[in-house]
Amino acid sequence: MKEYIVSVDIAKKADYTGVQIFRQVPLIREGKKLLGQRDMKMTKYDLVYMTKIQGLNYNVVAEKILRIITLDNLLGNSDLIVDGSGVGEAVIDIMRGLNMNPISIVFTGGDLTREVYDTISNVFSNSSATLGGMKVLKQINVPKKDMVDCAVVALQQGLIRLSPNIKYREEFLDQLSKFKGKINEKGNVRYEADKESTHDDLVACFLMFCWWQHYNQPRELEEIEEQHTNNTRELDFNLFD
Repeated sequence: MKEYIVSVDIAKKADYTGVQIFRQVPLIREGKKLLGQRDMKMTKYDLVYMTKIQGLNYNVVAEKILRIITLDNLLGNSDLIVDGSGVGEAVIDIMRGLNMNPISIVFTGGDLTREVYDTISNVFSNSSATLGGMKVLKQINVPKKDMVDCAVVALQQGLIRLSPNIKYREEFLDQLSKFKGKINEKGNVRYEADKESTHDDLVACFLMFCWWQHYNQPRELEEIEEQHTNNTRELDFNLFD
């Protein structure tokens, strides 16, 4: 995984497309020498930028993302993960036509993460004929529950740092506080904002990022304790210090 991760939740024109940028910060936690503890390497993730885009056609949205990922610090040093569900699929096609390499994350209700591959000519319309038969990653289908679990662990372990002065901070925290898991009549958990009028664009970006950092840096995770209260499960935004 590169130093920066750009996470984009694509929405319909009338709704908000959310963008978050995280920076990977390696740290050394000093052990207590008197107790024989060794220093430990650890990684924190700083949420360094957030923005929201509304009312623009998808070509303009893709061009805005292109300008972001070609900034000096991010150029060649960032992973671009994009919600490929719904209208996101069309925007990802536009991005690939602009020679971007977005990683399409498709939210599913299943139980297994699955990488989907296709020929390079089907994934990148501007690919050369000589490479057209090669297989490349088209998308990754990820259960939404897995994303939520990764977000819970990241918050519990204090992996995410949020600047008090970052734009949209209060809206992001408000979205987190209203994001719940509800059990439907089939006994399945559906994760969404508590009301249809509540936006969750920034939460979607956050969930994708938390899953992506876990997916790329496997580690032993503490067992996640099921915390259901009134058939809901919430992300604890109070864990941000």
